[in-house]
Amino acid sequence: MPLIRRPVAGTEHGNTLIELTLVMILIAILMAIAIPMFLFQKDKAHDSSALSDARHAATYEESYFVGKGTYVDGDPAASLKSEGFTESAGTTNVVVYTYAPGAVQAGRISNGSGSYCVEATSVSGLHVYVNGFSGSVSETVSCPL
Repeated sequence: MPLIRRPVAGTEHGNTLIELTLVMILIAILMAIAIPMFLFQKDKAHDSSALSDARHAATYEESYFVGKGTYVDGDPAASLKSEGFTESAGTTNVVVYTYAPGAVQAGRISNGSGSYCVEATSVSGLHVYVNGFSGSVSETVSCPL
């Protein structure tokens, strides 16, 4: 009697329970790694969208200034939308603050025509600011009120 069992041709089908369990464990480990990475990339995309919207709103603010000789007054968001600005899906809110000529904000004096600051908020909660006083983009220095 041989010690090693030889399969009879055509009688064994499928995998053992241990093999199936190992495959399921491997798939679970891969999913545990992949899903958080996907969610992190999604938040980064929303943050980039908010940054892009803030920069575009600043560009629209500057083009409004070129056409009208002043920065947007009254409701800046409505005025920018009338100029063609629209928020992207990754941005929940874009707010534009305008400042009178000669206003001092964050140690800077606005020029003779005034200045502005754009605040954009992403779906993930990040606030991005574009400051018309310096042209800088920041995630930490907020728009002065």
